[in-house]
Amino acid sequence: MRFNRMTLPLSIASLLLAAISAPLPAQPPPPAPGERPARAETAVSAEQAMNQINRNLRRLQRQAADSTKKVDNLKLVNEAQRGAVSAKGAIPRGPWSEETDAAKQAQALEPYRRHLIALTRKLLDLEVAILDGKNEDATTLLADIQTLKLEAHKEMGIKDDD
Repeated sequence: MRFNRMTLPLSIASLLLAAISAPLPAQPPPPAPGERPARAETAVSAEQAMNQINRNLRRLQRQAADSTKKVDNLKLVNEAQRGAVSAKGAIPRGPWSEETDAAKQAQALEPYRRHLIALTRKLLDLEVAILDGKNEDATTLLADIQTLKLEAHKEMGIKDDD
């Protein structure tokens, strides 16, 4: 098929018009008043998020002192931070996950959230130390994070796998 100066712009215009006028995918209906919206299918469980944190921190502990791995270390810290934020928004398995009263569940989960907030702060400090090239500080912060983890797990009665 040959295009001349007039038919090519018209062909492009008709394609754009078809794309614009295509129906949008249907949105789920909003929840009824007093109901919680359905969780997205891609929601991360607390256990998956914790595994993400642990996996990235283990790798970081092996290479934190190596200043040549700064870019990789920053990626690892970022992934650990993402895991911490995901974990904070998830409900871990345990007696608090079976609580049906939302207020009681929130009260039971408060220490869990506070520990994850403290972890997130340490991870931000770790990121700054790596950015500044302070590898010794980064190593110290990693040890602090490990201590924080052990204390939080002990307080919440969580058995460590590693």
